[in-house]
Amino acid sequence: MSKILRNALLVSAVAAAALVGFLALSGKRSQADQPSASRADMPLAETLSCTSVDEPVNFLTFGVGDAVEGHQLTHILRRCDKPYPGEPVAANYVSYIYGDCIPTSVGDGERKTCAPPLEIQTWPSCQRSLAEYGDQILDQVKKLPDLQGATRVEIRDRIEIYTLDSTVVIFAKTPELLSTAAKEIGYQPYLESRRWLDHKAQGSAQMNSELSAERSIVGPADSSALRGESKCS
Repeated sequence: MSKILRNALLVSAVAAAALVGFLALSGKRSQADQPSASRADMPLAETLSCTSVDEPVNFLTFGVGDAVEGHQLTHILRRCDKPYPGEPVAANYVSYIYGDCIPTSVGDGERKTCAPPLEIQTWPSCQRSLAEYGDQILDQVKKLPDLQGATRVEIRDRIEIYTLDSTVVIFAKTPELLSTAAKEIGYQPYLESRRWLDHKAQGSAQMNSELSAERSIVGPADSSALRGESKCS
């Protein structure tokens, strides 16, 4: 297995752990835990149609270009799960990973994982919003200055940005990198970013020297999205 693929799997495991953390913070209890109904009879979470790894995504994706503070774009992950009966959230995001990390195990027999310096996830706003969090977490939310009308908040170890039809979630190893990424965020097309990264890995002469993020595309979120009322259909 190549080093690139191996590290991509490792950071993918970290991204999965972040999803579990979001579900825990949301305060939403899985309806699958309720004994009064069978799973087959429980409602499905509302979602956009899933797109494959090689297809354009059906929501705007955001990043900080090809590098930030010396950390290069190294991996791009695409995850889109079908909704499961009774579960409040189905994962659907594009993740841009900046920098590499050295995996370490947390105990005997445990899988080695590592958190990259910077990860920027983009979800459709109809599947992730500020309204997903429970009251206990909302009381800890720190409001940050808006970015071109987009709502920005700090929630424990992350910054979330609500813009247009997307929710951007930023994780970073240091508060300084987290703050910088949240200021430099911009529209960064998924397929264009994938092609740039593929050409870089191959040392292709076709690769553009820079991959930029268009900050002018950042704009205010729909008010219904902030209330968790945005519809995917």
